[in-house]
This record gives sequence, C-alpha cells and structure tokens, in this order.
Amino acid sequence: MTELIVALDQTNMNAAYAMNDAYEVLDKLPDQIWYKIGMQLFLSGGMDVPDDLMKYDDKRIFLDLKLYDVMDTIEKTVFDVLTHDVEMLTVCGLDVEILIGARNAIKTYKAKFDKEPVTKIIAVGKTTGSSQTKGDIYNLANVVDNTSLHGIVCSAQHARTVKQDFPNMLVISPGIRYEDAEQDCHAPSSVATPMFARQAGVDFIVVGRPITRAKDPLAMQTKILYDIAPFLSGE
Repeated sequence: MTELIVALDQTNMNAAYAMNDAYEVLDKLPDQIWYKIGMQLFLSGGMDVPDDLMKYDDKRIFLDLKLYDVMDTIEKTVFDVLTHDVEMLTVCGLDVEILIGARNAIKTYKAKFDKEPVTKIIAVGKTTGSSQTKGDIYNLANVVDNTSLHGIVCSAQHARTVKQDFPNMLVISPGIRYEDAEQDCHAPSSVATPMFARQAGVDFIVVGRPITRAKDPLAMQTKILYDIAPFLSGE
C-alpha cells in the first residue's frame, strides 16, 4: 500500500512563524497523518519541531535531514533522534560508515531500552534533483540491506527494480506531481504521477507544494489519495 507524506517545506526561519505556517497546513488537511520535516523547518526549532507536531493529533513524522558526518557523530546523533520516536529519519547513503553509525545507534538503543526503536532509518544517495542511474540505486539498496537498515529514497522510476531485488525494503519517492503541475527542483527523469508511483511499488510518496500551495489543498490531497488507492481508482 502506498501512503502519502505531505512535505512541510517552510522557508521562514523564525521559529514562531515557521510553526504557525506548518499548523496552517495541518489545519487544512485534518485527516492527513504523515508529514515531512526538512532541513529548513527543522533549523527553525530543532527537535521541538517534530515533537510539537507529533503531539498535534498523533501526526507521524518523516524527518528528512540527510545526516552526514563521521561515524561516531552519526551514531550519537541518530541515537538522540531515536529517543524522540519520529517514524523515519534520513541519513546520507553515499558513505557506508554513516550507515554503520546509524546501525550502531539502533543497537545502542536496543541495549539501553530493551526494545526496537520506532524510527526507521532511510538512506539517501544522489538527490532526485540530479541524475540517478539504475546502478546507483541498486548499489545504495544493496548497502542498506547489508547494514540491516530499513529503506531508501529514490525516484518512482526505480522503485520496481528495488522491490524486485529487495522486497522488504521501504521505498520513499519525492518528485510526485501531475503532468500539468508547475516545474520544481526535481530532475524531469525523476518526476512521476501518484498513480505511477503506486503501480511501481513505492511505499511512501512525498508531495509538498502541489498540495500546500494549491488553491484547495484538501481537494488536491483527496485527488492524490484516490490515485494511490487501487480499490478506489478501479484496479
């Protein structure tokens, strides 16, 4: 089943205004559960941002920070995030030591609390604003699988290949919009419609401005949910 994550890509660095903007989106989409917090919104308030949003009617958070540092720092940082129970966290997947650091953080968490963390670790290779080859995606998925992490970010065009070789791996795809939508920062080759993403086996699609800047955000959200629900779209 494909689920929708709405990206709260706020540009206001004032914490109060940024959170106010975020809550305005939440109020317009009362039934939306999943939200993405990117670097800009996160920098406005640190971990208070996901903590506050998770308290708002049990929202689930995809914390997209693409963490990149030496292994020891990654381990400590990821461990700290794990204690906040965000649902997903991204780390840079271009260096295997970063992934090992994240895996070590999970082991430390399990040893300390005697339970699995809520948070799934998602690796990001090349951003979807740049060209991703099938080889790039396979290598990323293979390393993630070998380090016992949970998933990757990749374009919907590569999702089916990932699922064929790694059926249990979570696939999160940004760059989701309709053909008549305004161009964004994603490379044209990485852009896909919601229905294409679902048919390709994507677990989570990430949609920001096509919803948050729509004249009627709720209507756009409803349209996308229809397209990713096979029992509604007639399949």
